[in-house]
Formats: sequence, C-alpha cells, structure tokens
Amino acid sequence: MNPEIIVRPGRPDDVPFLQTFTRNTFEWGDYVADALEDWLKEPGDLWVAEVQGKPVGVNHVRYLSSDEAWFEGIRVHPDYRRMGVGTRLTEAAIKGARERGAKVARVAIDGDNYKSQAMSRSIGFVPVDELVVFSKDLPAGSANERTPAAADSLNVKTRAKGDVEGITMDEEGIAVVDLSPSDVPLLVNEALRTLKYGGCDYTWRRLSIGGVLTDLADGVRVMAAKDSSGAIRGGTWYGAYFVEPDHERGGLMTVMVELGSIFGDEPAIMALVHWAEIILAEKRDKDGLPAARLFANCRAGTQASSILPRLGFSPDDRVLGIWELEL
Repeated sequence: MNPEIIVRPGRPDDVPFLQTFTRNTFEWGDYVADALEDWLKEPGDLWVAEVQGKPVGVNHVRYLSSDEAWFEGIRVHPDYRRMGVGTRLTEAAIKGARERGAKVARVAIDGDNYKSQAMSRSIGFVPVDELVVFSKDLPAGSANERTPAAADSLNVKTRAKGDVEGITMDEEGIAVVDLSPSDVPLLVNEALRTLKYGGCDYTWRRLSIGGVLTDLADGVRVMAAKDSSGAIRGGTWYGAYFVEPDHERGGLMTVMVELGSIFGDEPAIMALVHWAEIILAEKRDKDGLPAARLFANCRAGTQASSILPRLGFSPDDRVLGIWELEL
C-alpha cells in the first residue's frame, strides 16, 4: 500500500529539498532548481507533494492572463515515481486554476515523454500544437566575427557596438529590432499566417495582440525582422540566459539562450539568427565563459524548420507538444 500523498502550497523551507532532485533531471541539467525561489515570489501557484512529511514532487502554475493558466516544471523524486504523485500535483493545479477563474490550462510535454502524455490525456488534456527544437554551438572567437548564419548571399552587416543594440541590416534592408507596442498588431498578423502560439523558455500563449502586449509588459524580449518599407517579415521570442554545465561536453560551463517560436521568410530568419549569434557571443565573452549554445524552436512543418538546418542548426531529436485542457 502506497503512503498518503499530501499536496499543498509550496513554502520557502521546501526549496533545499526540492533542489536535490530538480537540478540534474536532464543531460544538460535543469532549470527548475534555480526557478523555485522566484516561483515562490511570483503571483502564480507553486504546488508541493509530500510523503510522510518529505517534499517529493513539485509543479508550478503561471497565470498568463485572467483566463489562461500555464502548467510547468512538474518534477517527482525518482524514489517516488509511479505512485501517482504527478497526477495528484496536476489535479491540485487544475483545481487551483479553476478557483482563480482560468478557462483554459496548457502545458508543454516532450514528444517522447509518453508517461506524462498518458497522464495528461487521462485527466482531459489534448494535444493542440507541435514544436520542433534545434540547437547550435557558437564557435569560439570574437563576437564581431561573421558566423555561418551570415551567408555571403545575404551579406549581413552588423552595426558597431556603440550603436543601438539589437539592429542588424542586410542587403534586402532587413532590420532586427525590439518589437514596439505600436508594431504588435503587425507582428501578430504576420505570425498568424504560420503560428498558433508564441513564446519561449517553455512558456507559450495563444497568439493575440493582447497576449504579445502582455509579454512586452512582463519584460519578454520579442524581436521583429522588418524590411525597408516597415513591413514585418519575421520574428521571435528571445529567452532568458542561463548558464549550465554541458554534460555532453564534459561539464563545460555554457551560456545558453533560446529563439522561441521563430517564424518568417528566409532573409528574416537569417537576420534574426545572425543577430542572436552576435548578442549571445558578446554575452559569452563578457562573462568569460568558454562556450555558448543557441537553441531555436518553431512550429512543426513551417518554413523555419527547413531554414534552420541550413544555418548550422542541428535537430535536437525531440518534439514539444502543446497540450490544452478546457477548465
């Protein structure tokens, strides 16, 4: 007989126990251990499962809007798996989201995580979209050196460091700029031609003008690729930097960042990637780190999924599914 599982709101004194099994979940590490303290301070819900007084599971609910809940970071101690801990945590998250007035809950699940998929499906979640993930390691060297993404046919040029950060130009007049609130409708209209959801760092929301404005207000960096006429040709959600030992390369400390939901035509995507390579390389060099890795994800089957490999990205052998539950 399995011991009783109690699910309750998280507390600061849970953090050290939770970090013991949320720091190295994957080959590259895990983000949850570092996020726990922030999650406790944020207005979302942090749920903890305990068995005999010991914290053995955790998940977090982020409220992207008044009616949109995002479930993330569910982790269960290896010694307490297959006991229903994940199901109990998810049920608590659903109940809490309903009590807050949310109308829909979403979660991202790896395509090969069949147990989580089965558990989510049994509760009522259904898959609504699919993202493919790519990555590339940046070569060592000056941040100003041209990288393979700067193909000769495009002749991408970058302005001096002293100029406005975030702008690159190519011979077609593509400029990569931080999205302004006034340009949000233009970006959303263009993105909706190929995307249903936009976001990064394991958080995606249904694409809408209000949603992107909320992203900007929350400090999410959304980049737009604009041509000389002012038309938006592509865009991406630029994630937060994180530094982890890369266990695939002997624990080499690596700064990583993600281009989320990247979309657009080929010149736009090339300009966005080249801009990100320069910014990430500058971050690596400034912080004195030996390595940098750039991730990118895009909706499966879109033009970006065929362009990224031509820019030196390798598929990550994983697909992310976005799952949804009407509350």
